Amino acid sequence: MTETPPVKVAMVTAAAHRCGKQLVRELALDGYDVAVCSLAVLPSRVKIVEELGHKAIALRLFTTHAGSAAWAIGEVHRALGPIDALIHVDGDSIIPADGSPDATTTAALPDLVARKGLLMVLTERCSNRFMNEIPSITRINLECDGKVPSGEICNSAMQLLRDRVGGRYVLERGKAARRVA
Repeated sequence: MTETPPVKVAMVTAAAHRCGKQLVRELALDGYDVAVCSLAVLPSRVKIVEELGHKAIALRLFTTHAGSAAWAIGEVHRALGPIDALIHVDGDSIIPADGSPDATTTAALPDLVARKGLLMVLTERCSNRFMNEIPSITRINLECDGKVPSGEICNSAMQLLRDRVGGRYVLERGKAARRVA
């Protein structure tokens, strides 16, 4: 008897941002159930995922507020299960100056560590800020400036997610993401 693989669950913050719609769709196409998080509830993003045969939940989330993050993680658990991938679409706002994890990342860490998950941070401008080492998970920081179209950002993010090669990457318009030291 063949065992059914476990469902993958992705949590996307700032899903209303530039490439959020496409990213949510691509995650569903790759077999993920998706928690769509933003300052505004986005039922249209949920509909995209459900039309592709997967479960989704829309949540209002303040990523840096511990209470909001704990509540959101609990809702994801109830609706979808443990989190395999946490993707911060507008990551500039979630990396504290000291590089420590924000409230949402901290709340999701038990899932990510237990499931050998992935943390991806998409930033819209190149910076030297990078989340400190977190053991047992893949960390990807994809940095690009405002000149890169959202489709290119999403395509690069999905390829990095599929490859699961951690590190810091820079994306320039019309080019593949380049790993930097």
